[in-house]
Amino acid sequence: PSFTDAGEKFDGVGLTFIGGSRENVNLPKNASYVGNKTQPEVARIIAKMDTGIELPKSAQPFNRTAIELFLSCRRVIVNGLVGAASYPWFKAGDKVEARRACGAGAATIWDRLEKEAPA
Repeated sequence: PSFTDAGEKFDGVGLTFIGGSRENVNLPKNASYVGNKTQPEVARIIAKMDTGIELPKSAQPFNRTAIELFLSCRRVIVNGLVGAASYPWFKAGDKVEARRACGAGAATIWDRLEKEAPA
């Protein structure tokens, strides 16, 4: 989905796009683009949001951004390419379990790599 698609789909909703962007993007009138931000700046922006939207164009096995939105916003909209949305805690809205999963993510993958790596 493009910026314009998002603007049309969420007409009447103020959208804020954060992060890298393609050049010469025409934003819909209900959107602003703030560019790349530091982690604390992103946290301040997300903390003020009611709804977070994460619509990647390629499969994301977990997608930490979706989890950060999940933990911060009242509502999160994702597509079928966000792996985290398949977890029971995401579907149930369990933020406590989401925090645990997010915090344990790096350790979990390294444990798995150590077990699977050839000796």
